[in-house]
Amino acid sequence: MKKSFINRICILCSLFFLLAVNIFAVVSLNEKEFLLKTYKKTVSQLLEKNKDLEIKYSAVSSLARIENISQALDFEKIGRIHYIRILEGSVASK
Repeated sequence: MKKSFINRICILCSLFFLLAVNIFAVVSLNEKEFLLKTYKKTVSQLLEKNKDLEIKYSAVSSLARIENISQALDFEKIGRIHYIRILEGSVASK
């Protein structure tokens, strides 16, 4: 009788231990899943920022190239544009 009581206690302790390990594993898995979602969100935000930065960089580099080409061709920077008004009765307006 004492042996069967000890066996039952060992089985109950084993079950409680396995239950505790299972609960710990589930909690750990949920925590890792949450971290993974957070990391994926951060990565997608960084990828989007990277695309924006690439676009801005290409715009800046193309402007720099245009400035270099215009200086090589001896273009001058203008301050103000003046337009010529053509009267309606003149030949150039037709």
